Amino acid sequence: MRILITGVSGLLGSELSRVLNEKGHTVTVFKHRLEDKNIEKKYRGPYDWVIHAAAMTTVDQCEKEREKCWEVNALGTRKMRDVAKKAGARFLYISTASVFLGDTGNYREDDRPYPQNFYNLSKFAGEIFAGEYEKSTIVRLVILGIHPDGSRGRNFVEWLVDSFSANKDVKLFNDVIINPLSSVTTAELIEKILVAKKHVPIIHLTSKDRLSKAAVGKLILKKFPKYTGTIEEVSSETRSATLHPKEIWLNSDATAKSFDIKRPRIEDEIRTIFSSNS
Repeated sequence: MRILITGVSGLLGSELSRVLNEKGHTVTVFKHRLEDKNIEKKYRGPYDWVIHAAAMTTVDQCEKEREKCWEVNALGTRKMRDVAKKAGARFLYISTASVFLGDTGNYREDDRPYPQNFYNLSKFAGEIFAGEYEKSTIVRLVILGIHPDGSRGRNFVEWLVDSFSANKDVKLFNDVIINPLSSVTTAELIEKILVAKKHVPIIHLTSKDRLSKAAVGKLILKKFPKYTGTIEEVSSETRSATLHPKEIWLNSDATAKSFDIKRPRIEDEIRTIFSSNS
């Protein structure tokens, strides 16, 4: 298939580009800023799919730079949706599990989102824009991994790798519950979804089990047996004043059944992350 991808320098976009190329698809890399005008004229296709994986993801930065966050995450999604629409392509939008309130977890595809901060609001707005096009698929998930050019301290895993490598003390949240997938597995599952001859408007991709971020951190710690720092488990309420959902684990039963997906355990996903970056 002919596929246009945004965010190929990011965690998921880079894996998607690699996997799709290996599977024999023709991948076009989006090389402009989402804030640019006339994007639709620069990317006319033809495409079978447009995958929108680019986003501004640092929660505190989104809170401080709301205008930029909205331009990238919400309006940028609308632009890429229009690129897909004008090309007659299907549109796949990468959203997040944290669009929900986060008080109960186990959120299903048809549950109503309730964003708790500006980042989550901007991603939910992207869902609304995507949903206005009948050929759109929204993918919600929590993703773990390491960027292909090495740890850059941009995400949870990379921060832990840097901290454990430097024997720094860390504080891990014991009340934030997730059921994440590695970027490697996520890319492979998305390729499976792309080639399936069915349309599902909203998809949840998750691991088989769910753990606190503290528990996930301790699984990663096993890769650093010489670590001499200390780990303290704390409540997420000790962090910044920005509101964050706690129970951000999804129910993916419907998606798994629809696409015949065998969900891996989180420990297996940690192993996948480190084996792919060794």
